[in-house]
Amino acid sequence: MAGFWIVVLFGWIGIVIIIAMLLILIINFIGYLFESLSICEYMKRTNMPMRGTAFIPCYNKYLLGCISGNSWLGIIEAIVNAVKLLSFALMYIATEEYFTYVGTLFIIAALLGWILNIIMAGEIFGRFTKNRAIYTALSVVSLGILRPIFLFVFLHRNKEYAYN
Repeated sequence: MAGFWIVVLFGWIGIVIIIAMLLILIINFIGYLFESLSICEYMKRTNMPMRGTAFIPCYNKYLLGCISGNSWLGIIEAIVNAVKLLSFALMYIATEEYFTYVGTLFIIAALLGWILNIIMAGEIFGRFTKNRAIYTALSVVSLGILRPIFLFVFLHRNKEYAYN
């Protein structure tokens, strides 16, 4: 009888984990969409060519760096994002002995990418609002969930841009 409840408990834990992973995936996709639409709108208003490149996963980080005024930070973020995507894909094909290394690489790349995103967003917030610290703090406290929404609002609301 106890074995039955162990199977049921592990079944429910698995379902909860799958739901949590799907929720994280949906939140990341929505954030990516808001961020890409923000970059695309910025490119449209500053007459930059090839606005569709805002939707290329790693290149859009470079464009975000250009908007923030620090293209080198964008290049580093694009490389970190590529490492993160590659390590995420490798986690599914890595053998057990390499899984720990690949997983650690993914966690480090994700954390570094999050920090670089917050820095670039803080620079953009500083260009478009006087409350840079508040929006940056809210982005940090929300674990980055609000950052693309703030970028979307700022880059759509402001009519004056200065492309560097």
